[in-house]
Amino acid sequence: MKIQSTIDFFKHLLLTEDKKSQVKLYRCYISTFQSLENKSLSDEQTILIENKLEEYQLKSINSSDRKQFKKIHRKFANFLKEEFSFTKKNHYMNLFMSLGMVFGQSLGMSFGLIFGGSNGLAIGLSTGTGIGMALGMAYGTQKDKEAKEKNLVL
Repeated sequence: MKIQSTIDFFKHLLLTEDKKSQVKLYRCYISTFQSLENKSLSDEQTILIENKLEEYQLKSINSSDRKQFKKIHRKFANFLKEEFSFTKKNHYMNLFMSLGMVFGQSLGMSFGLIFGGSNGLAIGLSTGTGIGMALGMAYGTQKDKEAKEKNLVL
């Protein structure tokens, strides 16, 4: 299935759908494929993507089967990430923000218990979470900026 025909397929589904969740999913598909179409992909990359689209057999899925479309979109996004290092906007910021929160909480709890007893635990936990989140967001934003400069953001 060609990229343009896939866009046309989802535009047609978009016109026939009333459910807000389905419309949002179809728009997500259209956005992804339009981004791919606007990239300067080599012939090999284009063929690889089109073969993957054929493998999913999108036209044979019932248009009301939201779970199946969502599952395929997730698989396709993972395929693009693994094969071409393409990511969605703010991918790294979201990833490193959550990692920063997790590590910040654990470090904050440790320092809170060591230095402040029971009150220190609450203060350390909240401070560690905030600091970890801020550091994760800063690092993730930098990584997103690098990905955008390399034209890897969809």
